[in-house]
Amino acid sequence: MSGCVNLSRRFGRRYRIRHDPAFDPSRRHRNKVDPWTLTIPCKYGEIYPHGGEYLAVDIDYHPVMSRQVEELPECELTQDGDQEKTFRFHVKHLRNVADIVKPYRKPKLSDERRAEMRRLMTEINSKKTST
Repeated sequence: MSGCVNLSRRFGRRYRIRHDPAFDPSRRHRNKVDPWTLTIPCKYGEIYPHGGEYLAVDIDYHPVMSRQVEELPECELTQDGDQEKTFRFHVKHLRNVADIVKPYRKPKLSDERRAEMRRLMTEINSKKTST
């Protein structure tokens, strides 16, 4: 089996990463998860590894977005269904594709909010240990 782009390592700080629904990540250390099972959920589709330095994007039931991705010279149509399309592209072109399919980004916390959350979690954990 050839390698693939590890979405978590390359894009985990910027985009939300999730597992393929068919994969059960329980009882696996985060560093031992197979990168083939990772996906980037998007408003208009889903991005996932396609082997080597290539990624694929599935766009279902969004014909306008499909046409926009199809017009990108760096994207190759690999599957064409009635209402769904799959495109393959090199990882270096992710930004062009992402501008169209709108991947969900990771939330950014301010230092104040992070400190507040830390304080709340410390309070919750201290209540658990004291009872």
